[in-house]
Amino acid sequence: MKKILIIAMYWGTRIPGLAKYLPEFGWQPFVLTPHLGENPDLQFTVIETPYRDVLAFWKRLLRYNPTEGKDMREQVERRLGLKSTSSLINFAFTMGNEIFAYPDAEKGWKPFAIEAGRRLLQREKIDAMISSSSPATSHLIASELKTEYQVPWVADMRDLWSQNHNYSYGPLRKWLDTRLEAKTLSTTDALVTVSEPWAENLRMLHKGKPVYVITNGFDPAEVNEPPANLTAKFTITYTGRIYPRKQNATKLFAALRNLISDGVIDPEEIAIRFYGPKMEWLDKEIEHYALSRIVKQYGTIPRQVALEKQKESQILLLL
Repeated sequence: MKKILIIAMYWGTRIPGLAKYLPEFGWQPFVLTPHLGENPDLQFTVIETPYRDVLAFWKRLLRYNPTEGKDMREQVERRLGLKSTSSLINFAFTMGNEIFAYPDAEKGWKPFAIEAGRRLLQREKIDAMISSSSPATSHLIASELKTEYQVPWVADMRDLWSQNHNYSYGPLRKWLDTRLEAKTLSTTDALVTVSEPWAENLRMLHKGKPVYVITNGFDPAEVNEPPANLTAKFTITYTGRIYPRKQNATKLFAALRNLISDGVIDPEEIAIRFYGPKMEWLDKEIEHYALSRIVKQYGTIPRQVALEKQKESQILLLL
């Protein structure tokens, strides 16, 4: 069986699913990561490494508490009594990220991952590597290992880098990111992303590189059995984090409010559920549209429970 090294910091479902099914195609995966997350019953080898948070000093200075379910910007805004639209706080955080978190806030993982990768490549005959972003640091790690050991390398762009549709930095940072991306991925043997439009963007930037599309999917073993009974109310469910200033549900709330006011929808027969880190600004939007009886945040739940909540819903919401 051939052996493959997968370099990924954030697992989501794409990486565990990939590693789970690769052995069926003759590949034994080794996954390099700084933390496991919620994956207790793994069928493949995981190499966990230490990790240094490059923003740790600033988090202590700003008294960031990760257990609050709010990002650092939200917590600072609340502590200082500023509105989320404050140009001052947005400017400060954007500039801070541009300077201290280049090319990303996870760059402190790189030296640990490279050292662990070297040990593996010296010990095992690794036939190929896959690095997955975000963060882009995964590709920086793979690029160095590729240069040293000449192992065939595929860069999986489940999130784009300089072409990211949620890109939030200025033109100088954009220029630097584009140059770094082109240099880093110049040695990759192939690129993979999740949709054809994104693939076309990558082909334009990385001319001559083969680019393939592997869409995000689902694991049939997780979602098909057992069959679920739908909820009595017409239920719309969102599972996962909502990114402030990048995603919002106000169009849904406004439409729902209008349909209720016009008598088209009975408010007693519909429910909208959000599962994930609770957001104070989302509660304010719910109150603004007078939907507190219908729309509720339930906080973060285990992944298996989230799958059950999805299966019993009439509609799944994607913002």
